[in-house]
Amino acid sequence: MNASSRLTALLLGTTVMVAQPFHWEKAVAGVSIGKLAPEVTVFIQGVNNPDNFGSGVVIGRTGKNYLVLTAAHVVAAADRYTIQANDGVQYTLQNIRRLPNVDMAVVQFESSSSYTVAQMGNSDDVSLTTGVYVAGYPKPGQNIRVPVLTITNGEIAQVLPANASVDGYGFAYTNSTRAGMSGGPVFNSLGEVIAIHGRKEGEAGGGATNGAWLNLGIPINRYKGAGAGGTQIAAVSKVDLQQKAREAAQRQAQEQAQAQRQAQEQAQRAALESERQAKELAQKQAQERAAAARDAQQRQAQEQAQRQAAEAQRQAQAQQQAAAALAAQQRQTKEQAQQKAAAAALEAQRQAQQANIQAQQANAQRQAQIAASAKNLLASASPFAASALPPRTSTISSTREVCKDVRINTIVVKRCSTEVVNQIQESASAPLSNSSGTAVNNGNARAAGGNYQAAVDEYTAAIQANSGLAIAFFNRGLAHYNLGKKDRAIADFSKAADLFRSQGDFQKLQKTQDILQALTQSNS
Repeated sequence: MNASSRLTALLLGTTVMVAQPFHWEKAVAGVSIGKLAPEVTVFIQGVNNPDNFGSGVVIGRTGKNYLVLTAAHVVAAADRYTIQANDGVQYTLQNIRRLPNVDMAVVQFESSSSYTVAQMGNSDDVSLTTGVYVAGYPKPGQNIRVPVLTITNGEIAQVLPANASVDGYGFAYTNSTRAGMSGGPVFNSLGEVIAIHGRKEGEAGGGATNGAWLNLGIPINRYKGAGAGGTQIAAVSKVDLQQKAREAAQRQAQEQAQAQRQAQEQAQRAALESERQAKELAQKQAQERAAAARDAQQRQAQEQAQRQAAEAQRQAQAQQQAAAALAAQQRQTKEQAQQKAAAAALEAQRQAQQANIQAQQANAQRQAQIAASAKNLLASASPFAASALPPRTSTISSTREVCKDVRINTIVVKRCSTEVVNQIQESASAPLSNSSGTAVNNGNARAAGGNYQAAVDEYTAAIQANSGLAIAFFNRGLAHYNLGKKDRAIADFSKAADLFRSQGDFQKLQKTQDILQALTQSNS
């Protein structure tokens, strides 16, 4: 049935069953051998020549000595060998014993670890189409770079009589194998070793031929019957089986003891659970009785509370009526008081507004007076001429200026006063060069002609020639004022005042301070 038919049947609600062949024996064996084979299959490799390698199977143990069965051609080269167990630990291979007339060898290694010993089956029970499994470590190829345990399945294709085989080979099977799996075990479906894998059909001496269609193995019964070696190992296997039986009995006894302990623990838990349930039941009953008592008390309390609430409500209604009458009287009184207060507030607001208007008018008049005073003061001020500068050096003075900063709105000006001291003052003005004096006089001429911007440029040139020239800053302040640049005028007059003060020219300092005060007040 194709996919379309199955879908149609499913949509129609029809149950569709497709019969598939199922090999129960192979399914069970695949699982068990997949666990068993890694435990009993070992990897054998030469020390001097790592290309000398193959596989083997653990078949016996005596104390620390483990016996391994392999193909004789695996250990035929003159080399030392190692055996790697399923846990990755390598051991030195010892006592190579080749069995006569068959391609089999028994080797040995010592270990304190506990490894699983394979069980040997009866190879005489094998017949055509019997399912078999081959385990071993194949030679690495192009993609798999290290030997990895490999298990392949197949069927017995040929059963050869003893006189028709070479080197004891008696089984031919269809399993896929590669070089390196020689010496590995061949399992039946019960996990028993029934043969040792050795070569492919068409080979001689154990070499591998590509494309060989059958693989050959040596039946395990030929190992069992191979003289004293086989008998001795078989005896060891029996001893090992007895040891395993004893271990199984011990495990069974331990399991029974553990089961008894678990039963006792379960009984204890059940008793504890019963006790807990009984306590919970008693506690629940006590809680129910207490709840019933609380309910009765609550009902009584509710009835009493209802009676008290009714009385309180009656009293509250009477109080509300009295309060309503009082509130009506209070509202009337309050309304009268509010009306009087509103009238008083309106009168106060009117008076405040009138006072504010008067204050604004007075302030405007004061500002106008200040502005007019500043304008008159600045209009009466004229630039200082360069020729009118005092001598470079000053006479000895007995006074000293004491100054402090005074903030007027956002402008900071210096206010100074003199005090009597006994010291010699520096020169009244900074030295005046011809270029700076010429520039000052040129600026005065430009200002006299009303070209205040040109005057500013001349005064600036004089300041660049002599940064301590106070009259240049003063004259430039006048020009800036006439240009409507009050901030720059205030800055120049402040600088001029600093220089007049430091140079001891108190007459010009006082005039400059008066102008600064008039400007800052009119600017506020």
